[in-house]
Amino acid sequence: PDPEPTPDPTPAPAPVVPAALVDHARKLSAEHKRRTGYPIDADGLRTRLGVPAPLAVAIANQLT
Repeated sequence: PDPEPTPDPTPAPAPVVPAALVDHARKLSAEHKRRTGYPIDADGLRTRLGVPAPLAVAIANQLT
């Protein structure tokens, strides 16, 4: 029998985030923190920006 294929060890590249989107996310993040006292998380960014989860994670990583 053939050996089982091994998963590709190379992770998928992070999505490219336009600078304007990061700037907008920074404003949303600041407003969220002002209202709640806590930083916005990736799921909150995903909801507020209407972007896919991987893009929201990439944006959140740039905000920290």
